Formats: sequence, structure tokens, C-alpha cells
Amino acid sequence: MLKLDVKVDYEKFIQSKQWAAKSHEVKVRQGWRCFDCQKQTRQLEAHHLTYSDLGVEKEGQLVALCQDCHSKRHGYKKRYEEDDMLDMPEDAL
Repeated sequence: MLKLDVKVDYEKFIQSKQWAAKSHEVKVRQGWRCFDCQKQTRQLEAHHLTYSDLGVEKEGQLVALCQDCHSKRHGYKKRYEEDDMLDMPEDAL
């Protein structure tokens, strides 16, 4: 099998219609539930389990996560929103 060595600009790709369709597809496939915590929400984000096939992801290489679980996967404590200001560290203000 021939594998092309094509570099995809990640930032450009996640703004594309192709990514929007893939992102929507994974959310629908999971029934609008977070893969990690099973919370049902329309505020899901598609997460790459691997970046090896960026732009030509195969089924199973993407999961839908709620914002908090997505942040945890990337090592962030919490995604800050306006109503979370009390939880923010003082040096973040």
C-alpha cells in the first residue's frame, strides 16, 4: 500500500468544511455523548486519538468529548468560561 507523505496544516484543516463534516459525524455517531464521561450535550468537540492520518482520519481515530474532558485529555485543569471566574487562579486574571 502506497502511503503519501503529505503535511497538513492543522490550524487550516480544523477551519475547513471537511473537518466540520468529520467533527459532526463523530458527534452523531456517539449520540451526542462525551466518549469519556458519557454526558449528553450539544457542546462536544472532536478529538484526535492520533494525528498520523490528519486530514484522512479513519473511523476510530476521532472521538467526541465535552469541553472539560477534552481539556483533561490535553492536560488542562479546566476550560475557563465567564461563569468560572471564581475558579480561576489569581495570576490568570
